[in-house]
Amino acid sequence: MSRSILLAGACLPALCLSLPAAAEMSIDAGSAVEVVGLRSGSPTAPSVEEARQQIEKTPGGVALVTAEAFRDRYALNFKDMLANTPGVFAQQRFAEEVRISIRGSGLSRGFHMRGIQLLIDGVPVNLADGSTDFQEIDPRQARYVEVFKGGNALRYGAASLGGAINVATPTGRTVNSPYSLSVDGGSFGTLRLAATGAAAGPDVDGFISINGIRSDGYREQSAQQTARLAGNVGIKLTEGIETRFYLSANHIQQEVPGTVSLSSALDSPRLAPAVNNQNDYSRDINSIRLSNRTSFQLDGDAQLDVGGYLNVKSLFHPIFQVIDQDSQDAGAYLRYTDTGRIGTLRHELVLGLQGRYGHVDALQYVNVRGSRGARTADVDQYAKQAEAYLESRTYLRPELALVAGLQVMGARRELDNNINPAMDAQKSFNAINPKLGVLYQADGGPQFYANVSRSEEPPTFSELVQAPVPQFVPLGAQKAWTAEAGTRGTAGAFTWDIGLYRSWLRGEYLQFTTNPDIPASTFNADKTIHQGVEAGLDVALASGLFASGQGSVVLSQVYMLNDFFFDGDAQYGNRDLAGAPRHLYQGSLTLKDGDSWHIGASVEWVPDGAWIDYANSLRAPGYDVWSINAGLTLAPGLRAYAEMRNIFKERYVSSVSTLANAAAPGANLNVYYPGEGRSLYAGLKAEF
Repeated sequence: MSRSILLAGACLPALCLSLPAAAEMSIDAGSAVEVVGLRSGSPTAPSVEEARQQIEKTPGGVALVTAEAFRDRYALNFKDMLANTPGVFAQQRFAEEVRISIRGSGLSRGFHMRGIQLLIDGVPVNLADGSTDFQEIDPRQARYVEVFKGGNALRYGAASLGGAINVATPTGRTVNSPYSLSVDGGSFGTLRLAATGAAAGPDVDGFISINGIRSDGYREQSAQQTARLAGNVGIKLTEGIETRFYLSANHIQQEVPGTVSLSSALDSPRLAPAVNNQNDYSRDINSIRLSNRTSFQLDGDAQLDVGGYLNVKSLFHPIFQVIDQDSQDAGAYLRYTDTGRIGTLRHELVLGLQGRYGHVDALQYVNVRGSRGARTADVDQYAKQAEAYLESRTYLRPELALVAGLQVMGARRELDNNINPAMDAQKSFNAINPKLGVLYQADGGPQFYANVSRSEEPPTFSELVQAPVPQFVPLGAQKAWTAEAGTRGTAGAFTWDIGLYRSWLRGEYLQFTTNPDIPASTFNADKTIHQGVEAGLDVALASGLFASGQGSVVLSQVYMLNDFFFDGDAQYGNRDLAGAPRHLYQGSLTLKDGDSWHIGASVEWVPDGAWIDYANSLRAPGYDVWSINAGLTLAPGLRAYAEMRNIFKERYVSSVSTLANAAAPGANLNVYYPGEGRSLYAGLKAEF
């Protein structure tokens, strides 16, 4: 059976303290709602419903996940937030470290993340070269999460294979209550505390969140201690102008347990390699982010948003050597939106400009038991990138919209070697990425969509600079054309979101482990294909239960087909790409009585694990992991939850690094991340 047939058939303390007349501001407790963020928003912070209406105008794969979806869970990372989002492949490595991929983006990246634009309140978290540490995002600080798959991320100027993820945080006008306190914890010595405060007056509102985590971790060398602060202040300057200032700070100390052999992952999953213990492998981050967004409401439905940001981060990262980096990233953006007519046709327009600049003081040392030894590298990395984009939505009929878009991108990478200036390097990248799509929806019924888009991604510094090569390696940009089609909607007891896509790539960035001293090597593949199915289906099996009449039983399911392969490659032919399992199924069955209580069970099933190598000689084993959870409203504003994960103590591999050929003599097969064993967590949250 051909692959195409298979695809078709698989069918801010300082800011907050400075609030004028803060003592006089309040939130009407009588207007509280069940789901955080459903309150009316503002020009700089749309409500959940406003965000949902906007995202559903996209003729392609998108999703909006509210905080309610992970409210009654020990939500620690992106896997916990987006586990039931079709098309998002998120697998925990350890603690908050997650391997995240959308449509095969960064498929074989064994560290951090690439190919996805990550944002908080529309402000990039990525460094200017595109790399990012997503541990700086805490699910408890999220109001909702927007997922734009592939070329559908044009709203934020992104044109990458994976798209964009935007985490929207609460404001003084969108929170559920003025104050909250929460505590949760459980297995592996885990304790987490959080507190929030908010206030809103006629012209000023503010929000602040402070939280911390400590945990010994499931494995050796996986303990963590984290403290975070986030806040924002919104000021209504005039009837049509609102500005909002954001502040966030992170202090993260995270040990790194590393990868092990398959036998160790399955027989002794809590152990870490001796070198990780001896040299205290870890990733410590201190960061501060400052940003502003100002919205001008112009004549008619036009709106202009302008803003800027500054991110300052320090990374101390003892691994095979000590990576010691200080970085500064600054950027500015503007976006203009308008609704009008072209002749008799309704028309919506988005125009945007954004630019960013980053500098990394990158030092490297011999790792001496987790401390700096002799210096081995001293370079300055400079990244610049700018995008101009537009998206036009024309309604040919009330139910049929034609969407056309274009992104123009320019990027530059520069490296100054302070030890050997002869190794200095510079490289520039330019791209034009179009998009064309259609969206059909009649009388509020199901949506049907299709689009085609182009993406182009320049390399990050970790891909351009590879020891022992003294300068930039000869890497080109990763380019792709993607076509997709799908439908989403609700009919009776069924709610669905089903999409099919196919991407034709040239120059895909692929990484593979070579030896313990060089953690990754990157090359441009020739031609590769990514295609798959992103399917979500919720079925209301029963409703109107119990005396309240709000009781229900809901079956939720997500299925992903990841069919990624070389296309006539000189070395690998048509073999599968390593890094992701072909099939992934996630399902849950939940019995609930409105918001009063719920109890549910869930499963994550991978029939066959991912290929470890591009030669397709070795693959990880499949697994099925079962969990249960429950939530209960004890009193108005007081809620508790409990959950048990991996209730049957499944020994499994949660993620892998990749190899060229696992059967080659001397191949390093310590590439497996053990999945966590059975764990129990419980929590309590008070809102008042």
